[in-house]
Amino acid sequence: MEKYSVEELKAAGLTERQIEVYRLLSDGLSMGEAARRLGVTTADISILVKKALRKLERYERMKKMVEARFEERVRKIEEDVKLLRDVVLALITGRC
Repeated sequence: MEKYSVEELKAAGLTERQIEVYRLLSDGLSMGEAARRLGVTTADISILVKKALRKLERYERMKKMVEARFEERVRKIEEDVKLLRDVVLALITGRC
């Protein structure tokens, strides 16, 4: 199971109960052990896990989209800097 911080889990929209289950399973407990510890059924844990995984999948897609946009903006800025550098050099050397 991938490790997420509590802040990331909250940002993904997980409920406190889903975070609690996530932490127990991340610590190596089985779904049955987590269910016993929380006083619920294994089916309840399964439902919580499925809902949490859907939220985490959406969170990961959104994170990748934001990262791609950020990288695109960085490339654009790098291109603009190169163009400005070329213009400045042309002005300094009198090639304009």
